[in-house]
This record gives sequence, C-alpha cells and structure tokens, in this order.
Amino acid sequence: MARALKRVGLLVLGLGLGVVASEGVARVLDPSGGAELLFNAPDAMPSGLYTPDAVLGKVPTPGFTGELTALDYRVPIRINQLSLRGAEVDGPGCWVVVGDSFALSIQVPEEETFEAIAEGLVGCSVWNAGVDGYSTWQASGRYANLADDPGVDGAVVLFFLGNDYRDNEHLTRGYPTDPPRPVFEPPAMDSATRLLFQHSALYAHVRVAQRRAVVASGNDVANWRRELELFHQDGDLRSVVDTSRRALAEIRDYTTSKGDDLVVLVAPPAFQIHSERAAGTMEMVGLDPARMDLDAPRQALLGLLDELGITACDPTDALLASDEDVYFRYDGHWNARGHQIVGETLASCLE
Repeated sequence: MARALKRVGLLVLGLGLGVVASEGVARVLDPSGGAELLFNAPDAMPSGLYTPDAVLGKVPTPGFTGELTALDYRVPIRINQLSLRGAEVDGPGCWVVVGDSFALSIQVPEEETFEAIAEGLVGCSVWNAGVDGYSTWQASGRYANLADDPGVDGAVVLFFLGNDYRDNEHLTRGYPTDPPRPVFEPPAMDSATRLLFQHSALYAHVRVAQRRAVVASGNDVANWRRELELFHQDGDLRSVVDTSRRALAEIRDYTTSKGDDLVVLVAPPAFQIHSERAAGTMEMVGLDPARMDLDAPRQALLGLLDELGITACDPTDALLASDEDVYFRYDGHWNARGHQIVGETLASCLE
C-alpha cells in the first residue's frame, strides 16, 4: 500500500510538473495567426456593462462598475453618469472620442488609455465615449447626444479599419429594430473554464486551435472572410467605401453646423502592424497570403478623408516603428505601449 501510494504521488507530481512545464512553453510560443480574433476575448466582458438604447442600440450603463479579466489583462471598469468611461467629470469636455471598442479601450486601465494620455499632453479634457461594436453612424449619434454639453468643442471619431467598413454597411440609420436587438451579454462559463480563460496560455492555444478548426470547416467562415478580404487583392474594397463616405460626411456636416472641430483617428488591425500574424489570419478563411494588400483599407480611408476635407490622425507609421509589441497576443486591441503611441500621436493632431 505504501509503495502504491508513493507511485500514485509520483504520478500526480509528474503530471503536475508536466502541466506547469507545458504552461511555461505555451507562454513563450507565439499563437497561430488569427489568435487575437479566435480567442474571442469579448467573452470576458462583465455582465451589465451596457444598457439598451432606442436609437443607438446600446450605451454604457451609467454608474456601472466592474472588472474585465482575461489572459492578457485584469482591468477595473467604471462608467460615469454621462455614460462615459472614467470618473465623474468636473468640467467641460473639449474633445469627445467616439467609436467602437478601440475607443472604449477597456483592455487597459483608464489612466493608460490613449484618451488619458492625449488629455495629459494637450491640457484639455478628452472624454471617452466609445462603445463596443459601434459603426460610424452610431458614433455620430453618440456625439450628437453629448455635443450640447457646455465646453464640448470637437469630436474624435475612431475608425477601425478591421471592421468599420463592413459595420457601416449594416449598422446604419436603420439599425434600431422592432423589437430591439438584445444587448450582448457574455456567455456563461463554468468556474473551471473561466479560471483557464483568465489565466492559462495553454488553454488559450487549445481554444484558438479548436475555433480555427471550426472556421476551417466552413462554419462562420463567410463572416470572417467578408472583413478580411478587404485586406486582400481578391476583395472588393470599392464596394464598401461609399457607405463610409456617407457616414463620415454626416458627422462632418453635424460638427460643422455646431461649430465643432472633427478629427478621424485611424485604427489599424493587429495583423497589419504585427505582419507576422497576417499570413495565418488570411489562410484561416481561405485567402492566399501571397495576394495580401494590408495597406489598401487605410489608403482608401485617407483618400476619403481628404476628399471630404476631414482631418486625419494616423498613428500607423508610429505603431509600425515600435520595437515592442503594441497589441495584445490574444486580443486584437492596443496594449499599454500601443495606447502610449496612439495617445502621443492624437495629442499632436489635436494641438
């Protein structure tokens, strides 16, 4: 019995050491292409962050407090009574940043967001009014809801090249539905899965591999491909430009009527900056990596902004020049270093 128990103990110890060693290796190995999409970090979003809105679909819940925890981060979140991320405001908001999850930036603490960094450099309030999943149309409506606040003098519209072209096609002024679409709530996870989701790189590799297999089998591949093909010579980028032209023109005309300034902040996807991720991302949806054209969406947007007479603020070159990672490995958003670069770039544009 003693020998048997000893053998069992050695077996358990060996398995434990093996798991620890595997976890260590998993933390060093780079994930496969598309991991920042396939890991699906939004599954960690805290429940109750959003409240339904009759016009915009959803807005951050005033007074909300919570925490976002995933493999790459653990971040406290608070929403003030104006439905902005951060503390209650005690003065006018010179600039209001609107856009999708890149604007909301809940992957980093509020003091490390590009809005906070820009605010510290320009010496003028920069409000964070981002909302996950917003199109440019919705961002325009979000600004309209805040623009009458005394002291608000300008809009920063964040345009995420990764999906805003497509979002502007279907999240238009006809977005509100009857009945309204339900506000996204994170999927339920059992305690063990949530623990792995939040802390294990080994689990992340397995999760990415499983989801990659699902996409490769044809399930949901069309949705992924429609967004990624805009970065590929086989995609028809021209077909989506006109909707974004109209959406940008709308907020240009609105800010002009208010006497406000307008800046569009360009947000490239992770695989455009960390280009080593691009080939695997394209292969995931059956696109030939040899025919990638990663800069085409950005050039199309810059052309649109020039045509419309809108000031462009483009941190792409500064992000490319960084010798550090500027996006998370398992989340396609900027990490703290990325936010620092974007915040400094935005401050220069605003000045």
